[in-house]
Amino acid sequence: MTSKTSKTHAAGSRTVRSDILGGVRDGLLMAGLFSAIALPITLIRDSSSWRERGAHFLSAVAVYTFGGVAAGAVVGLLRPLARNAVGAMLIGIPASAGIFGGILVLGDGVPRHWQKATWVDFATMCGLFGPFFAFLLWRVAMRAAKKED
Repeated sequence: MTSKTSKTHAAGSRTVRSDILGGVRDGLLMAGLFSAIALPITLIRDSSSWRERGAHFLSAVAVYTFGGVAAGAVVGLLRPLARNAVGAMLIGIPASAGIFGGILVLGDGVPRHWQKATWVDFATMCGLFGPFFAFLLWRVAMRAAKKED
């Protein structure tokens, strides 16, 4: 038998399950947004160079979708850490992997074709921009919470 505290976060009545499902939902919304941005890029750019690298629009959509679901689940699971700026920034590192991975798939093909420099780019983007954008989102959420009080 599980206790109520094992199912809820200490901060309130939200459950871990609802946080994960909410994160997955948000991840899917972001995947849709990034896919919509990728479509005109696909139409403008020469697709033959993409095929040489094993990438195309559908592979980017697949990476965004998988990355969005995975990132959303991570964000939902780690949501209690987001109570402070440092925790939110740490969550931003794995959460940004799907986004930046998708961007690199569009430019450099699928990960199995990536060179060392692309992997360095990926790690750099996740390590620098993930925490930065997570901090910005955390600030927006904190300001919204203050307005509700």
